[in-house]
Amino acid sequence: MNNLTKLLLIVLIFFCFYSCKDKETPIGELEEISIDLKNNSNTYNEEDWLTVTNKLNEVENELEKYKPEYTDEELEKIGYLKGVCATYLFKQNLKTTSRQIHDAIIMLKGSLNGVFETVKEDSTYWNL
Repeated sequence: MNNLTKLLLIVLIFFCFYSCKDKETPIGELEEISIDLKNNSNTYNEEDWLTVTNKLNEVENELEKYKPEYTDEELEKIGYLKGVCATYLFKQNLKTTSRQIHDAIIMLKGSLNGVFETVKEDSTYWNL
């Protein structure tokens, strides 16, 4: 075997092992996501949250494929991991909503100030 053939064989074997999935794969991926959320979610930016959400959707699709094969213990573990992930997603959604409400209140305050200043400064405003 020449070097090119050996390299191609190694790459082929690598991709075979890498792409082979079983029912444990999505559980492991879900566990990795939950650990990452626990350890790093405080530093996530919008792109990170979008990536995590997409990964969770992909894992959910994989979990559905194997759902009939899971034992009660595996289903419980999946539920637990989903709960962990949902908690961090909820916290982020709450922070985002809180920020949006804050911004809306500040904008409303500015709008009201603009209206009151305009009415106060324009003595002809009420002349209809």
